[in-house]
Amino acid sequence: MDLGYVLQPGWRALDPPDILTFNRRAINLLPPPFTTLWTEDHFQKGTAPALEAWTTLAFIAGEFPRFRLGNLVLGQSYRNPALLAKMAATLQYLCGGRLILGLGAGWQEDEYRAYSYDYPPVGIRIAQLAEAIELIRAMWTASPATYQGRYYRVEQAICEPRPAPPPPIVVGANGDRILRVVARLADGWNTPSPLPLFERRYALLRHYCAELGRDPSSLAVSVLAHAAFTEDAVEFAQKEEALRTAEIALLGPTARDALAQLGQYAAAGVSHVAIKPHDLATLETICAEVAPALVGADGG
Repeated sequence: MDLGYVLQPGWRALDPPDILTFNRRAINLLPPPFTTLWTEDHFQKGTAPALEAWTTLAFIAGEFPRFRLGNLVLGQSYRNPALLAKMAATLQYLCGGRLILGLGAGWQEDEYRAYSYDYPPVGIRIAQLAEAIELIRAMWTASPATYQGRYYRVEQAICEPRPAPPPPIVVGANGDRILRVVARLADGWNTPSPLPLFERRYALLRHYCAELGRDPSSLAVSVLAHAAFTEDAVEFAQKEEALRTAEIALLGPTARDALAQLGQYAAAGVSHVAIKPHDLATLETICAEVAPALVGADGG
């Protein structure tokens, strides 16, 4: 199992002068088996400052060349998929093939409304996601590309230079209905689901793969997990309950606990965990105690 770091902000407010300083300090701490950097795609989180995900990703791609990088995950509604295909092809070229394209159906209604995006029912958003993936792949593999769907289309579209290799497309999902799209179209699946919910959803995903005749091992399976290390048992229990209600995994409250939890995910089929630390002290402990133990367990 290897690890990723999810850039802040995203769990608490950081003043604009501190955002870049915090993330640079955090990224420079990361030892093996940290291999990836991730941004979340939100325009607003209440009134707190929030960085636009794609701009941030392009910036860190140039500054930190040893990492693969991607979004967990882009809301497919926020960018025309033909434009996104071109953006991804360009960044894949500029970063030397390190991009992972994370896509999701979108979910934060207040953000959609605030930025004047239509917010159709979830079934339509999932159908739009499927078309977006098909259109993006068409533009990466044919030049010119033509695609005609119900929601999205291109006609004789040129996307040069086409990405070589094409970035893997990871669908982020914390629900059941979207798993059919994952089984049919994705290269990978990412979910923030706590372990019992992950195991149930992964079983359902394998079932959909079997229906399609797809080998489920061809899907890269990853988890996005929060992490909070604290000696305050009440504080941790409150965080754990709040995240469990939102169907989000939490590692902790100690490094030993986190190692056991990561081992359980690995045994369940997870190959990568993107970690969203709740403070710098937690990340420092992960880097000092959790990461070396994972490398040792892998024989590194």
